[in-house]
Amino acid sequence: MLALCGIARSCGAADLADLLHRNADYIVDAVALRLRHVDRHPEAPAVLGVVLRHGTMDLLPVFHDVILEVFLFGLSVIDTTV
Repeated sequence: MLALCGIARSCGAADLADLLHRNADYIVDAVALRLRHVDRHPEAPAVLGVVLRHGTMDLLPVFHDVILEVFLFGLSVIDTTV
């Protein structure tokens, strides 16, 4: 967390939430792609978690489709294991 705050300051952002907001379009594309291949990118859910924990409410519409995909995938996994 300390490293992310340092990166945010180095990039001229006020804080981590500001850095996430400024780069939301890049982050959502990268996370969505990696979540589709989570077996090769196991860090992708953690990145989404950081965005959801430290971002602001205005990021939710940007990440809506990604979050929906995660929930639908989770439901499909549960359905196949029951």
